[in-house]
Amino acid sequence: RYRAELRAQAAALQALRQRAAQQRVTLLYAAHDARRNHAVVLRDVLRKP
Repeated sequence: RYRAELRAQAAALQALRQRAAQQRVTLLYAAHDARRNHAVVLRDVLRKP
């Protein structure tokens, strides 16, 4: 579901990809599970070409 929300914001996601390619981007989360949270999903999406 979160991936679908990200796809709906393609322009914002592309801008974030460009910024992440130029400088370090810190993704914050408040979930108890460090392996399953929105930051992990976003990191994976940003790493895709």
